[in-house]
Parts: sequence; structure tokens; C-alpha cells
Amino acid sequence: MKNKLHVGIDLGTTNSVLATINFKLNGDAISKVVKVKRPSTIFNTTSAETKFSTDSKETLPSCVYYREENNYEPLVGDFAKSQYPLRPHLVAKSIKSQMGKPFAEGLSQDIPDKTPAEIASRILKHMLNSVSESFRYKITDAVITVPANFDSAMCKATIDAAKLAGIRVKNEDGTPRPILLSEPNAVIYDLINQIHNGELPNHILNLDEKKNVLVFDVGGGTLDVTLHSISKREIDSDVLKVNEIATNRYTLLGGDDFDEKIANVMYERYLQQYSKYPEAILDLQKNKNTIMAHLRIYAENLKLDLSEKCMPNPSFASNWDFDDEEDEDISFSVGGNMGGIPYSYDDTFTKKEIETILSPFMANELSFHDYKRIDSIKNTRNIIYPLLDVLKKASDKMNIETINIDAVVVNGGMSKFYMITDRLKEFFGLEPIVALDPDQSVARGAAVYHYYLDKYEQLKDDMKHFDETDSTTTNQISNKTWNTKQYTPKEVPNNIPNIPNLAIEWGNSILNDSLYLGAKNGAVSMIIPTGAELPYTSKVMTGFQIEPGQNKIKIPIKSKNLDGTYRTISSGNITFKGNYPNGAFVAF
Repeated sequence: MKNKLHVGIDLGTTNSVLATINFKLNGDAISKVVKVKRPSTIFNTTSAETKFSTDSKETLPSCVYYREENNYEPLVGDFAKSQYPLRPHLVAKSIKSQMGKPFAEGLSQDIPDKTPAEIASRILKHMLNSVSESFRYKITDAVITVPANFDSAMCKATIDAAKLAGIRVKNEDGTPRPILLSEPNAVIYDLINQIHNGELPNHILNLDEKKNVLVFDVGGGTLDVTLHSISKREIDSDVLKVNEIATNRYTLLGGDDFDEKIANVMYERYLQQYSKYPEAILDLQKNKNTIMAHLRIYAENLKLDLSEKCMPNPSFASNWDFDDEEDEDISFSVGGNMGGIPYSYDDTFTKKEIETILSPFMANELSFHDYKRIDSIKNTRNIIYPLLDVLKKASDKMNIETINIDAVVVNGGMSKFYMITDRLKEFFGLEPIVALDPDQSVARGAAVYHYYLDKYEQLKDDMKHFDETDSTTTNQISNKTWNTKQYTPKEVPNNIPNIPNLAIEWGNSILNDSLYLGAKNGAVSMIIPTGAELPYTSKVMTGFQIEPGQNKIKIPIKSKNLDGTYRTISSGNITFKGNYPNGAFVAF
């Protein structure tokens, strides 16, 4: 097994990361991120042939540039990202936020890749080819992470991308391979494995007693909040039992939204700079899309500069020893050339101004106990509402008045932004765990999970993963036979032999939000309540009426959006062999 390459991939909104397992002499599995090659800059040779210089880094920008002059050949990574402000119609950026949609948005119609899955496969294929070349080992087996609240269409699109990239998604007998893993669970794998290996001190999260651990994973485009209970199994203290208690609704909120918020303010200030010149204003308004592509880059850099200066860093602490009043006066210069626009943009933002712009995302008016009145809260587009959603679901599920949170693990690229960690500390009244590398933890945990799949064959059915019929899908309510064997001391006192040092056993999956059956005229009927353990059999639908002459019934499965509307996440059809000119009632 040590000769097999165990691979975990974090297919991220902003950056993607690939990790593998290395083994210490004592047998410990150490998960390490692998540097991935990518084109970085372009230059011309003496023969006038275009060449690219390459670079190798741990994080790969999740951008694909389709070279129009070269039959739309795709390039992935840093150079692709640099082309976005210049050629936004030829660059696929933040494609993860579109997974599950039938077509990718905002790209030229001439680009051959039409779906988000096809574009995502380019990113996966680039990573796999680079690492395969480095290891001289063709990679066809890997685990890819997805947000815990991805629905069935999003999960299926990710599996389709994996298949297009050359990853095996089916076993020889046609059964699905466990290639998807939820990102919060990957974080748990990485944290526990690092503590076990001594890479992190065990006082960071002491698991001698049962703990309620909340994972707050915020990346470039999505926000995952999951609450887990973690305890040692009575029969074998080296096996940790992890149960999911609650998961938030699908939340499209991340670093891209922070950048967009700042970029919109930049655009208004840009217009203000040329307010005395009507012709310039018309030109700036006409070219808004091109301008916004530049401003998003400026906004991202501004956010990173602010975060770097304000995030605690022991090695540089003496350089940034400001008091609160002085801190607010820190200023940052932004702007420069706007490509083909003949009007430069030059501006300065203070720390206080940036915090004011982003304050709506912090929801400072909400506190921990507001989960008890969540139905009355209208402000949902912030980092706090998903927390209240999880606390409310946990309170209802456990039938207790107040939820006790023992630890908060913060992960994701945006976890490095000080406004988020400061807000979480204020909200929970405890210091969040930020010991993990937010850019690498998910990929590292996925590699550990891939290793565990092989190492602990007996626990495989208890380990948390998705397949193309998993997550919040209609198949979870079918009469499918589920292999979710659970181990208890009474059943198998010695059923898991020879497990050295560490293993993780996952409890049943839970549904992050209620599912509804769509009916005529927009009506819906709940078929699975939020927080239900899966698999789940719904007993709501007992029969229905078909119209005269009708021989097919469409069965849409819907999920509720935060604004109260419903979206179809999966659907199927019931087709009848006969024709019923007078209609009929169908009973089960």
C-alpha cells in the first residue's frame, strides 16, 4: 500500500491544491502538498514562436484562459489569472460557484468547453498531469473535496469533471468509487492526523473527552459551517467517532463577494474622479465590464494587503504595533493603468473605510443566542447567519435550549482575513483554532482520507463520502439498499482487528436542509425535514391524480432558498405504459 500514491484534491473557487501521503519510518502518514507547475509569463523566442516560462507553487489559481489565437487552447494557473482583466470573455474564473449549472456564464460562445464540469476538468487535468510527471506515476485514483452543502447536481458535475480529467469514478463492477469528500470533514481529517503525528500539539484540541467541534470553512466563493461531535470509542480509544450534528444551507459567500463589494465602491469613486468630464463618464460607463475586471483584481490585492498588515504575526509583531486609533489611519494606495481605458484610476483607502465597506458581511447586530429567533431574521447574506442556521438545527435536533460549542476550527483562504477571525472570536467568546494552513488543509485531509480508505477496509462504510447519488439528492429517499454498517461494543467487541494508533469512524450523514416535492402551480410539500439522518424513507406521498391523456409525470425535488423561493435540485419522471383518456388516480 505504501507504493500506492494517495491523492487529495481541493478543487477551490480561487485556488486549487493537490496533496499526497508520505510515510515516516514509524509508519505515520504525513500529508504534504505538492507543488504544481504552471505557465507564469510569456516571451518571444528568436524564431518569433511564443513561449511560456513556468513556475511551481503549492496553490494553483483556479483560472482557465482559452487562447483565441491558438484555437482556444486552455492554459491553467497564474498566467490565466493575469489575463482576466484583459480578456474576461476568454478566462473562466471562480467556476466552482457555477458547478451544477447547464452552461458556464460570461465566456465567449466560441470556447469549446461549454459546461462548468468541462472547465473544471481542465484544472484537474493540469494538476494531475503535473504531479504525474513529477512522480513518474500516472494518477487515475484521487479524492476531490466539495462543500458539505453541495446539492446533487453540483456533486454530479464534480464527478463528471473528474471523469473527464481521467480519474476513475466507477469500479470494475460498475459501482461508484468514493471520490468525493466534504470539505469540513477533510479539515477534521487533517486536524486529527496532524495532532496524532505530533505536527500540532494535542492541547489545541484535546479529545480525551467528547467535544462539540464547529468547522467554519470560508473560501473564495462558498461558506461551509458544520457542527460535529467527536469522541473516543469505548471499545478502542484509538478509534475516534465523529458524528455530524448540523450543516448550514448552501451559502454562496466568500472572498469573491468581498472583492466585488470593494470593487463596486472603487467604480463609484472612479466615476467621481472624472465627474467634471461628461465624455469620460460616458466612456467609463460604456466600458464598465472591462473596468470591473481590473477593479476586482485591485480589490483582491487591497484586501490581501490589509489582511497581511493586520493579521497577528509573531515574527513581525514589533513592526505593526499600532494602537486602535493609529490602526484606523493605516492607508493603502490602489489603482493604476486600466488596460485600454485612457483614464487611469488612482485612489487611497484607509483601514476604517475598508472595514465600513465590508461591515454588512460581519452582521455585527447579531449575537450567539439569535438562533432562537432565526425565522425573523431578514439579513441572511453575511458570515453569521449560516452559524445561526447550524445552531438552530442543532438545538432542534438535540432538543436542548443552549448549544455548547467546545472548539471552532477556521479554515479556507478567507480565514486569513482578520475581520472574520475577530468576528468569530466575538461571536463565540473563544479563540478560534487557526493552526491549520487554510490554503492546504482541505487537500491534506482529502489525501489522509484516501489513505484511510485503503488502510482501514473495515471502516470504509462508516467513512464520510459522497457519490453521484449522495449529498442532498432524491436518491437518498429511494428504496435503495444502503451499506451504512455501524459498530457498537455489543455487536463486535473484536470486529476491527489490528488498527494501530488512529482511525476515524463517521456516523450517518445528515441532510443540511429540508427537501420538498414540487407540485402543480408552484405548490411544494416537504418530504424530508432538515437534519434528518440518511438514508431516510419519506412516507408523505401516497398517491396523485394524472390528467386526461397524460402518460408521464415529472417528479421535481426542490430545496428552499434563503429568500423563500425554491429551486429544483433533481428531478425524474414516471412514465405509464398505457394512456388514460379520462385521467386516473395513482396509488402506491
